[in-house]
Amino acid sequence: MREIKELSELIDDEIEAACDYAEAAERTGNDDLRRLYIELANAELGHIDKLHGKAKEMIAQTRSKGIVSPAGMMEMWTHEHERMIRKVSKIKMRLETAAAM
Repeated sequence: MREIKELSELIDDEIEAACDYAEAAERTGNDDLRRLYIELANAELGHIDKLHGKAKEMIAQTRSKGIVSPAGMMEMWTHEHERMIRKVSKIKMRLETAAAM
């Protein structure tokens, strides 16, 4: 489960970077920069997808081996997972708004 925690922390880093790019895209009045920031944010979202997919895969592998994680750990992952999904959704909405500017 240590690896899952590390993946979760890396996902948070990627979320923060994507959010920074989304904010920059919203702020700038320069269309070229806006497109660049949106592209960079989308690259970070791609990283998030890869890290998230690996975390889910590792959890599924652990379960398939019959290894039961402590209840607190799964509750923490579920909470973090839902929080990450909400944040990514907000970033995507911000990027759509910025792209329409």
